[in-house]
Amino acid sequence: MTTPTASPQFPGTPHVPDQLRNALRGSLIATAVLGIVLGVIALAWPGPTLLVVAVLFGISLIVTGIYRLAIAFFASAAPGGVRAFYGVVGAFILIAGVVCLIDPAESLVLLAAVIGVGWIFQGVHDLMSQRSGSHNVPKWFMIGSGVVSILAGIVVITLPGLAIGTFLIVGAILLIVVSVVNLLTLPRKA
Repeated sequence: MTTPTASPQFPGTPHVPDQLRNALRGSLIATAVLGIVLGVIALAWPGPTLLVVAVLFGISLIVTGIYRLAIAFFASAAPGGVRAFYGVVGAFILIAGVVCLIDPAESLVLLAAVIGVGWIFQGVHDLMSQRSGSHNVPKWFMIGSGVVSILAGIVVITLPGLAIGTFLIVGAILLIVVSVVNLLTLPRKA
């Protein structure tokens, strides 16, 4: 058995074979170019991009709902109360997914609501955590984080269209920037 030799550029790290490095380089280039293209598409056509996001969100809800229902019906080892809970939650999620596919705009509002509620819960958690002193950060930071999370959640829930539009623009710009940076930091060709 042979052991990898150290890389001349980075002593102490194993040398990556040239063929593997070239394959990795090719996939990184393809991924970065795809990221740039998707980012430009999202910025150029935000409406159709949001429609695709809405449909994918609806489909993911349907799949999740079916999964929960399957657990409710087929997890015979689980207690009856747990199975009933999974059944009710699964049916609710499945119905939400169907509604999202019927009206994709509702899907985006639901997505914004989920994000907003998640941020509010995170903010409440941060505020409660600072009281216990269980984190290794200053109290003022935890309080600030909690307040910002709660306010952001309220804004997202009350202005879902603005929030989703902003998420799309910021996400598209970040996707382009990260993809360009990936292209600029590719491993050297062997």
